[in-house]
Amino acid sequence: MLVAAFNRADMVEWLLAHGASLDARDWSGLRALDIARAMHADASVAVLDQAGSGAH
Repeated sequence: MLVAAFNRADMVEWLLAHGASLDARDWSGLRALDIARAMHADASVAVLDQAGSGAH
């Protein structure tokens, strides 16, 4: 979730390719996509949105 928040889209892609879950939540119930949106991490949001839509 931190890599998404800090807009490390390259690492988000790597984590997803190696089995990271789009549905994982932090202690407050937020997903990586929620955190990336809140931090205006646009590159990470794009990667997570694309992965969530099933597009690769």
